[in-house]
Formats: sequence, structure tokens, C-alpha cells
Amino acid sequence: MSGPSEPAVTGFFGPWAEYWSDLEDRHLRPHALDHLLGAIDGPTLVVGAGQGIIVEHLKNRGIAVTGVDRCKEMVAAARHRRGLEILLADGHHLPLPDKSFRTIIVASGVVDYLFDEGEATQILRECARVADHGGQLLVSFFDVQTQARPTLRRLGLIDEAQGVYYLRRVAQFNDARKRGLHVALRLIAAYAEVSSLAAFGRFALVGLTLPRCLRDDGRRFGDVLSKIAADGRDPLALTALLPERLPLRAEPEIRSLLLASGLALDDLSERDGVRVARCRPGRFARLGLRLSRSDSPAVLEARGLVKRYKNSACAAVSGLDLDIPRGSIYGILGPNGAGKTTTLSMLCGLLRPDRGSIRLAEDLDALGRGRALGYVPQELALYPKLCARDNLSFFGRLYGLSGKALVARQDELLDLVGLTERAGDLVSCFSTGMMRRLNLAIGLLHHPKLILLDEPTVGIDPQSRHCIFDAIEALREQGVTLLYTTHYMEEANRLCDRLAIIDHGRLVLEGTPKELLSQYGLYHVTLSGGEHAPLALPSLRQLEDVAEALCQGHTVTVCAQAKDGPLELVERIVATARAGGQDLELRRVEEPNLERLFLDITGRALRDAGDGNAARPRP
Repeated sequence: MSGPSEPAVTGFFGPWAEYWSDLEDRHLRPHALDHLLGAIDGPTLVVGAGQGIIVEHLKNRGIAVTGVDRCKEMVAAARHRRGLEILLADGHHLPLPDKSFRTIIVASGVVDYLFDEGEATQILRECARVADHGGQLLVSFFDVQTQARPTLRRLGLIDEAQGVYYLRRVAQFNDARKRGLHVALRLIAAYAEVSSLAAFGRFALVGLTLPRCLRDDGRRFGDVLSKIAADGRDPLALTALLPERLPLRAEPEIRSLLLASGLALDDLSERDGVRVARCRPGRFARLGLRLSRSDSPAVLEARGLVKRYKNSACAAVSGLDLDIPRGSIYGILGPNGAGKTTTLSMLCGLLRPDRGSIRLAEDLDALGRGRALGYVPQELALYPKLCARDNLSFFGRLYGLSGKALVARQDELLDLVGLTERAGDLVSCFSTGMMRRLNLAIGLLHHPKLILLDEPTVGIDPQSRHCIFDAIEALREQGVTLLYTTHYMEEANRLCDRLAIIDHGRLVLEGTPKELLSQYGLYHVTLSGGEHAPLALPSLRQLEDVAEALCQGHTVTVCAQAKDGPLELVERIVATARAGGQDLELRRVEEPNLERLFLDITGRALRDAGDGNAARPRP
């Protein structure tokens, strides 16, 4: 739990336990822990508790606390250093069926040291299962100051594109600095893949601009190595025991990890480079989200796409898989910053994925991506000082069209997007809706077999929107495949044969609109009761297919699936409340719809960020 996946744990934490405990003591002083953890008033479980400081702190506050870790060396170190009894257990299957916890704290090792994201996700899911309904789940992780990131990147100690933090290199570099400038320069040249001269420049720059946080950590790292040498042990041999790589995860990627674990993030606390995410089971955590795939042959397949922008703390796209069925309109739904534009840019070849693969069907691959694909970007790609026809003529020639064929294609597309009568007008005189229609026509000039449209109706009038809808539906009837990104629910519901909901660069749900609503759509049942209405919540939350039950004043709202029908659902809710001594009266029943499903899955908080965010390094 506190270390990397086996077998790297073996032999690692024993020699370095004192350093890691000192690191945690510096970051998690008592006042910092009080700030981060807030009010804890009941039995608490700490998962990944090997270093022991959280368990020790809570125990000193008189709180009943149980610590669990899977690493024998760290458990032994906590017993020796702090006198704590920490259970040795695998976080995948917590051996605590007879205990109940109001709070579960997931120590930073689970998200900071486990490279296998699937393993971290399973541990978080198990923690959510053990927590009482309504209890809190706290997840801690390190978040080093932003000013350290450029230094770590210049020295080749982090790779933001690959999401990697090279821990062993940190120890090697600290040792190399003591052994001489030439040794340090050789390491920088190798790590950063630069020439010796460039390595010297970087070393000089780092020496002048080294952030205090890195100076302090480097000094403490050096102290540990010196102590090891004084004890007659070889520091380099112990350095070799360190994991070569650790995951480079920052706040946005932690959010993505929580989402994959079925957890909703309520808020974040920060102190001295440590963050604590306060979570709760999401509405679908109890019901489970299952990805379905189309049986139709795919015209495009994407596997494991990852894209991280330079200087960004998070991956804009994180392990995304897509299968686009031939001859369909495939919609990608997601809030702002979910990774929609980045995904389309990779699929059409404008961006190179950091990891993952993209494969076109054989017939499209034979044509080549440039001829097989058409891309209609969100940003308008037009020349305002040219008329509509001249814009089409210019871009048509770039596609290799000319003569009568080009004129005929211009006429056809101008008619398709309703601009025939304005073909000779300057684009600078067009409305936004007219520009977007022309933008669409340009993307269709070369008869593409797969068209990628990035939110093509943003900021336009209803008439232009419906004209674009009609054009898209006409293209589908001609056998063209379309990939359509949007966050407008009515568009997705009208146009799309299949939908993928993505968030934080990750695929969350996929299926036809009808499938998504039937499998995951929640009825919202609102009832009223007396002043004791909140007492009905525990029994209502135990009902099968209930995702959430909330109370505000005397009003109870139950969010649930209705597999037997809404009438039967209401009857079960009322009967369950009555059995517990509470009479609830039905006020209204709201049927599932795509917009509510979208908000239930992605959250209701405003999203103003783009695909990339500022990066933060880690210790």
C-alpha cells in the first residue's frame, strides 16, 4: 500500500524507512494533520498506514483508529519507531467484516506509489465498500510546489508526457553532485538526453535557481546517504533498491482516478505540499457503471490514448479507448476540459499521442488519413476577406480539386449548407452561424469517409443549427461516418446513434441514448414528510437500485432506477419509510433524461478550464 507494486517493495522500505518517515513527519505535523483531516468523530481506518504518523496522531486525539498496510518492512518500522500495532493486509480485500468505520483515510502511498492505476482503483473501491453509508473517505497525495517542476524537468528527473517521476535518478543525482561536476554532468546529459555543453548550461541554471524545497529535500537525502555510508553500507547499492519510476500524478489525475473508482470529490484541503481529497461514493458507485461496445464493424479504433501538454500537471486524455461504428453518428459528450478537442486532434493527426494507437479500417487506411478524414474544428478556419465560393475554391485546391469538378463540388456544398444565395459575399459580412456552415462545407470538400466535427454549433442561431443538423443527417444517409463532440444534450439525443461520455480524459459510459437511459437513467422521486423525515434515509438507502437518498428540511428526494416501473418504485419507497415509522407523501416523479444522466456522472460544478492545466511536480 505504501510502496510500489511487488516485487519492487522487497528490500526497499527497510533501508529507507527512516528517510520516508522523516519526510512524512515534516509534511504532516500535528497542526497540518488537524487542518487536512478536519473533524473526525468516530472509528477510523487508515489504509496504507505503514509510516504510522496518521495513526499515531489520531490515537493521541483519543480516536479509535485501525491502521492497515501490506508492506512488512513499513509495518515493522512503524512498530519500532512509533510503537504502533498496524495490521498487515492487502487493501484489495480488507479483513475487517466485523468492524464499521465512520472515516476511511487512504494514505498517499496508494495514489503516489502504485503505478498500476487499476490496482489503485480497486483499493479505493474496497475502501468505499467498507465505509459506512454517509461516512467520509479521505484520500491524501503529495503536491510539490509549482516552482520545482522546471528544475525537475531540466534535469530529466520527471517526464510529464509519460507521467513518470524517476525516483532512483534523484538519489543518483544527489550522490553524483558530491562526487564531482563531471559525474553530475554525465548524468544530466543521459537523463535529459542533451549534449554535454547543454548539460553544463542546465546544471549552472539549476544552481542559480534551485527552489528552496528542492534544496531542503536534497540536503536531507544527502544526510541519509551519509548515514548509510557511516554505518558501513554502500549508498549506491541501497540506491539501486529504489523503484526506478513512480507515477507522476497531480490533482486532475487524482480526480480522474477517483472518478474511475466511483467516488465523487467534495473538496480539497492543502498544507505544506500535501493535499487531501474529501470524497463520497458517487451516485453510481452502488449501481456500477459498465461499458458496452457496439457489435457493428468499426471504421476507427483508438486504444489507450494518452496526451499530456507541455507544462501541464495532468493528462488531457488518459487511457482513452474508442470504437467508431461505420455509417453512424458517434457522439462524444463531456464538460469543458474533458479532453474532447484533444481527442479529435489526435484522431485526425494534428496531435501525436504520447501513448496509445489509432487504427483506421482497411479501406480508409488505403486512402490515407488526409483523404479519408475530414476535420471541422471548433475554431473557424476561414479567410474573411474572401467570399464563400473563393474560400471553397482555395481549400479545394489544397485537396487537389480543380476545374469543373471543383465548381460542381462548390455548388453542391453551398446548397447543402444553405449558402447558395450568399456565395459571392465576403465572409467578413457573415454571421457566426453562416461562418460555421461554411466551415462545415470546407471540411466536406474532398468527400471524406469519416468526418470529425468539434462542437460545430457553438454560438449560432437556431436556424443555422438546424441547417447543420439537416446536413449531418443527409451525410449519414449517404453512408458517411461522423464523430461529433458536444455538450448540448438535445443535439446528442437528436443526432447520435451512439454516445460516449468522457470526463477528465477518460471514457466513463458508452452506448445508444436509449441504452444509457434504460441502464443508468435515474428517476428522481420527491416526497414530503414531517420533522422526522431524515430518519427514513438509512432504510431508503438500503433499497435495491437506490443510488442516493437526500433530505432537505421536510423534503426527501430519492434517486433510483425503476426496473419494475416508476409506480412500483414509489410504492416501495413509501412502504419502506412507513415500516420505519415515517409517513412520506409523494410530491413529484421526474423521469430520467440525458441531461440529468450527464450531470449525475460528471457532476454539477462549473467547468471553465481547458484540456490542460498547470503542472505540479512531486517530491
